[in-house]
Amino acid sequence: MQSITEVDQLEDDMAKSLSIEDNTTTIYKVDESTDKWVQLYTDEFVSFSYKTPYLYIDILKEIPENDDLDKMFVYMNRFYDENPDIKFGKIYNLSNMGMCSMTDIHTFSKSLKKLKDKTNAQVYSSSIIIKNLVVKTILDMFLKLYQNTRPIKVVDSVRDAKLFIKDERKKYQETKKLRSIDPKNQGVF
Repeated sequence: MQSITEVDQLEDDMAKSLSIEDNTTTIYKVDESTDKWVQLYTDEFVSFSYKTPYLYIDILKEIPENDDLDKMFVYMNRFYDENPDIKFGKIYNLSNMGMCSMTDIHTFSKSLKKLKDKTNAQVYSSSIIIKNLVVKTILDMFLKLYQNTRPIKVVDSVRDAKLFIKDERKKYQETKKLRSIDPKNQGVF
């Protein structure tokens, strides 16, 4: 039987072996003053777009398959690495998402935990667009596994998502500190 550390290492090795093909439709480095939406990366499962100060992550399929989540986080990790000085808010559009397995929820949580230091250094806040009550329930389970340290809000439109991030960005600009939340006593706003 493998230890948790060995399993983690195997998963890390697998994620490294998943490569996102560098082609004209994949962009990693962005300009901090991008004032129009730029399509960064798209596959069958997810689409990434950027416009200052938003990283828009649109889930395109109802249920992730095979290595969909791994590829998503390979891209996200490289986006962070290529843009270490940019601060932004993340908008997750989960409108198309249906029921996920506990394995998928665990994979998502574990992948976000690996990005925790980068997220704490660069992200104002996250907004999650959900229109499905079942997915909202899944999110509540997810938040029990992943202790978020940045403000997070569930909304039902891109407009509301952007307003929440703009508000958090304004607080950052006033204080020059990214606002934290207590990960032990969290919930969605």
